[in-house]
Amino acid sequence: MRGLLTGLGTAVALVLSLPASAEITVVDPASIGLDPAKLEEVRAALQKDVADGRVPGAVMLIGRKGKVGFFEATGQQGPEDTTPMSAETIFRIYSMTKPIVSVAAMSMIEDGLMGLDDPVAAYLPEFSNQSVFQQAGESFMIQEDGSRLATTDVTIRDLLRHTSGQIYGVFDSGPLGQLYKDADVASADIDLDLFSEKMAALPLRFDPGTGWHYGRSTDVLGHVMEIAAGQSLDAILEQRIFDPLGMADTMFYQNPSEEGRIAQPVEPGLFDVTEAKPMLSGGGGLTSTIEDYMKFAMMLRNRGSLDGMRVISPMGLHEMTQNQIEGVDMRWYYPSRAYGFGLGFGVRLTEDGPYPGSVGDYFWRGYAGTYFWIDPARDLFAIFMIQDPANRVHYTGVTRNWVYSTLLD
Repeated sequence: MRGLLTGLGTAVALVLSLPASAEITVVDPASIGLDPAKLEEVRAALQKDVADGRVPGAVMLIGRKGKVGFFEATGQQGPEDTTPMSAETIFRIYSMTKPIVSVAAMSMIEDGLMGLDDPVAAYLPEFSNQSVFQQAGESFMIQEDGSRLATTDVTIRDLLRHTSGQIYGVFDSGPLGQLYKDADVASADIDLDLFSEKMAALPLRFDPGTGWHYGRSTDVLGHVMEIAAGQSLDAILEQRIFDPLGMADTMFYQNPSEEGRIAQPVEPGLFDVTEAKPMLSGGGGLTSTIEDYMKFAMMLRNRGSLDGMRVISPMGLHEMTQNQIEGVDMRWYYPSRAYGFGLGFGVRLTEDGPYPGSVGDYFWRGYAGTYFWIDPARDLFAIFMIQDPANRVHYTGVTRNWVYSTLLD
C-alpha cells in the first residue's frame, strides 16, 4: 500500500492530536473568517448526535481561504467497532467517486486522449445503435422488444452530465428498472468489459442529450477512459489524481491489513472494502479518508492544482462547474431545483433553495453518507463522512446549516 502523507503545512497552526502518520493542520478559525464560538456549537451538536445514537461516529472538516479551520472526529468506527474515528478512518465514498473520475476524464480530454463530444461508440462499438425504452404515448417505430432506436448517440459529455439515458435499476421501480436489475449490471463480480456489453444491450430511458437521469454513466465513462488511455481505471486515477495530490489511501479496494481503519456500516449491506473484485466502478467504487478527500477539495478550491502539482486547467474546471443541462427534460432530476448539473458536479444556480449556499457552489455526496461541497463565492469547502445510508439526506441539510452559521464574513 502506498505510504501515508502528512497533510498540509501552515505557518500559524494548531495540530490536532492524531496518529503519528497523519496530520490535519487547523489554523485559528477567526483568521479565515470562521466564528470559533459557532464552531464549538457545531462540534457539540455532532458529538450529541453520536451520544444520542443517531450515528456511531462521524468526521467533519471545514476549510476557508485555502486553510482548514475546523476538524472533528467523534465517536467510533462502527456500531461494534470501538476504534475512535480519525482522519485516517477509511470510508466507502460511493458516488463521491464520480467527481474524482470526472476530473480525471477532463484531464484526459485536455491531453487530447478523447473529445468531450466524441460518441461513446468510437471507443466502445457495442454502444452503436442503442435503443430507447418506449414511453407512453410515443409514436416512434417500435422494435420487437418494445423499444425504439435512439435518435442520437451517447457522447462523453452525456456520460459526464448524466444525460446518456442510462439509469440505476435499483432506483427505478418500473419495468425499465427491472431490466437493469435482471441484467445484473450492479454486480461487482464482472469486469468493465462485460459490464459495458451488458449496458449497451439495455434500453435507455430517453434519447441521449434530451434529459437528465442519475445512473451508471460514470461507470461506462471509466471504461471509455481505459480504452482511450490504454490503462486500467485504477492506474489512470493513480497517475492523474492520487499520486499528484498525495491521496495515499484512496483506492478501489484496501489491503486486508487496513481492516482496523475501516468505518463499518450501521446496517449490513455495504460492500466489503478488503475483498477485491473485478469491477472498478467509476460511479461508486472508491474508498478514501477525509484527509485524502481534503486534498482533492483543496485542489478544486485552487482551480486545479495543489502544492505545485496541476491536475486540471482552470478553464477545464470552469467548464465542469457550469450548468450543462439547461433545456433538457428535468422530470427525473432529484437534487434541489436550486441546482443544475455540470460535468460531474451538481452546480448551484440560485440563492433560493432548501439549505444555505451560494450561486456557483458545487457538490456531490455518496450513498453511505459522505458529502462535500465547494463554495467559490465564500472561498469555502466542507466535507462530512459517515457510513449510514439512512442519514445521508438528513446530514445534507444539517451540515449546510451548521457550516454557514459559522461564517463571519
